[in-house]
Amino acid sequence: MRIANAVPGMILAQDIFDNHDNLLLEKGITLTESYINRLKQLGVRTIWIEDNAADALKTEAISPELRAELTVYFQALYTLKVNSLLAVNLRSMYLREIAIATDTAITQIEHHGEQLINLNIRQPNSDEISHALNVCLLSLVTGIYLKLPRPLLRELAMGALLHDIGKSLNSAIAAQTQATLHPSLGQDLLAKSGQSYGVCRIAAEHHECFNGTGFPARLAGKIIHPLARIVAVANYYDNALHQALVTDLTRQDVIETMMGMGNTKFDLNILRAFFHTIALYPVGSLVRLSTGQTGYVIKNHAHYPLRPLVRIITGAEAEPDEINLMHKPATTIVEFIKE
Repeated sequence: MRIANAVPGMILAQDIFDNHDNLLLEKGITLTESYINRLKQLGVRTIWIEDNAADALKTEAISPELRAELTVYFQALYTLKVNSLLAVNLRSMYLREIAIATDTAITQIEHHGEQLINLNIRQPNSDEISHALNVCLLSLVTGIYLKLPRPLLRELAMGALLHDIGKSLNSAIAAQTQATLHPSLGQDLLAKSGQSYGVCRIAAEHHECFNGTGFPARLAGKIIHPLARIVAVANYYDNALHQALVTDLTRQDVIETMMGMGNTKFDLNILRAFFHTIALYPVGSLVRLSTGQTGYVIKNHAHYPLRPLVRIITGAEAEPDEINLMHKPATTIVEFIKE
């Protein structure tokens, strides 16, 4: 949530660091007024807090156990030294386990049927590992919404998870050139490891733009592999939300900016499909209404992103009141307090 909405008594859900990676406050600390004021003085804009009421409303896209398994295998693969990464047996072992785990992820997400927009898909993007997993799951829900066949979903899952694997090979290269090299390096590594044509194309083309202004090959339109076009949207979205934490941008700003990039940076049809599965106000979000009431989003409607069902916060002994904004055209959400 924005630091402006923090109040004493809240409990931190993540460590807070300054711009030099010095620890300011540890996860689990109870906020006080002096802590909040000091964080504001230091320029901290957002914090993550524990919220059992919100957590109870969320339905995870995949089980916590599977998320942890994917994280462990990918982290092991991503952090291998270059020589080890190129060693066939060691690399193949991790890639085989990742393939099995991503196939399970497809099954678990498909099990939710028509409720994709109400799933908790993305988690805070704190490093390359969490970013890769976010992009994988965001891409998968879009692929499932588009009713891609299982073989393509497997390629999409693997390619999305490994889209930045080229960065593990060029950490010694200057930062300004690293960004443009990693797609080609990733493609070469995945090809040598026996990954499918589609997986390799995702790594190579996830930074290409629909209008031909991307890199590394300046591909345009439908020449860009369709799975890479999905991953391009998911990759940008996850990075943009991460950057929004240190700016004054909101989730709505990010979505509106992306929709304005249809058929320039992104394939407009894929962009629309993506936002039919990704909620503007995810389930569990704390919002303030134009009536002055605050409440938790408990359900979204795919074609009406601004009109979710909201459970109003009332007194401890009062029955919770639910407002379906689909039926209240005069009532709007005026503030996104906390995701």
